[in-house]
Amino acid sequence: MKKTLYIQIDNNSLPEGCGEDVEVLDCRCINDFCSMVGDALVSDLKDENEKPFYRLINPVGQLLMDFKTINKEAFNDVISKWYDYLGELLHKGTLEYDLTLRLPQTYVDWLLQNDNQYYENVGKELQKKRGKISISSEDVIDDVMASLTYKISHTLHERKDDISFVVFSNPIIRNSSYVVKRVKIVDMEFLRYDRWMEQIVIRQLEEEAKRPKSWFFTGMPLSRHSCEEPKSFVVNGVPFEMIRVEGGTFTMGATPEQGSDAYDNEKPPHKVTLSDFYIGQFTVTQELWTAVMGNNPSRFKGANLPVENVCWDDLGHPKYSCQEFIRKLNKLTGKQFRLPTEAEWEYAARGGKLCKGYKYAGSDNLGEVAWYSDNDGRTTHPVGQKKPNELDIYDMSGNVFEWCQDWWGDYSSGNQTNPKGPASGSNRVNRGGSWFFGAGNCRTSCRCNNTPSYRSNDLGFRLAL
Repeated sequence: MKKTLYIQIDNNSLPEGCGEDVEVLDCRCINDFCSMVGDALVSDLKDENEKPFYRLINPVGQLLMDFKTINKEAFNDVISKWYDYLGELLHKGTLEYDLTLRLPQTYVDWLLQNDNQYYENVGKELQKKRGKISISSEDVIDDVMASLTYKISHTLHERKDDISFVVFSNPIIRNSSYVVKRVKIVDMEFLRYDRWMEQIVIRQLEEEAKRPKSWFFTGMPLSRHSCEEPKSFVVNGVPFEMIRVEGGTFTMGATPEQGSDAYDNEKPPHKVTLSDFYIGQFTVTQELWTAVMGNNPSRFKGANLPVENVCWDDLGHPKYSCQEFIRKLNKLTGKQFRLPTEAEWEYAARGGKLCKGYKYAGSDNLGEVAWYSDNDGRTTHPVGQKKPNELDIYDMSGNVFEWCQDWWGDYSSGNQTNPKGPASGSNRVNRGGSWFFGAGNCRTSCRCNNTPSYRSNDLGFRLAL
């Protein structure tokens, strides 16, 4: 029986329903982390002979590891920061910021009260820094990444005849992640953690359905549609995913949950019926744009940041044009990618047939799903860091506005089927809000528009098919 290899990089436990067909590979690197923390704590300290003594008191991270037996809860709080950082690093391959930790006061007190004079000295220095230490990203990469990716690659190679599926415990790891490309998962299927959990639940549902009616299942109800795997594409070595959106009928515009925030241009609300389509799970990244266009017009640079500063179309500057990108992408793939219509965009943002009536794309709490003016830090952020919506689509509220295919125009009250907007106009629609704007612009029904040649550092786009 072939197995699923569960690569554990945090404390996400195995979901209920896993059997002997799952094998765990522990890649949390706790000892490495504790060792780096210890080295950071004592790197500047010297003994009475002015010689460094870190090797004496920090073998295999002893300074932090010993604390685990004193206060496991506080220790786990520190470790959780490491898991977040490790997940980001495995996702991107590099980080522009260091791992900064504020160690709890209980840890400082423990060091100060320790009989070991060296520990007390460390505690005094740490107290001066108010418990704050920093570990450089270069040190993490040097000490952890090479050995960790080798461990995974070696296991996959050695077990290639026994393993059929590979799952990382952190949902941020997906097809486009650094570690997935680095370890070269071949002849095996890669599944994201959240998708894998859903498949396990479906398997439980199917098994329960075969049992006598006196049995019942109390797990999470899931539609098959919500568990459909994204359609993956690769262009010049860069993968990207498209989500299938099952067609249906919805009310477009100023629906009740939008309340008094709705603008007049969102009215009247009206019924729209759409056929099935695909839409990008993420906005187009700078990595994908560069793979197709060979340039990067974005102000805020980063491979996994959304591409921005791109126009809908500009014949005078085609290298900045979404339409030129799509023309080249279609030539490379043989597909018919396009921008989503405004109706498709809003239907997908609302969650399609799985819509729960949220004000924003995936939640009534905007901070859960969006980067906007209250939390943005005055910049864009890597795609996929916030919670997805009901269809597992990310960042449809906030981060960057998104160009749509339609010309700008007023709504009508009549029912419509697969609307494409006005036949002509002067401005094109953009949707979703951005890092620069407030909550009102991040609502699923909010509409904005600009001239086709307009470019801005908070305006990008998402593909449709």
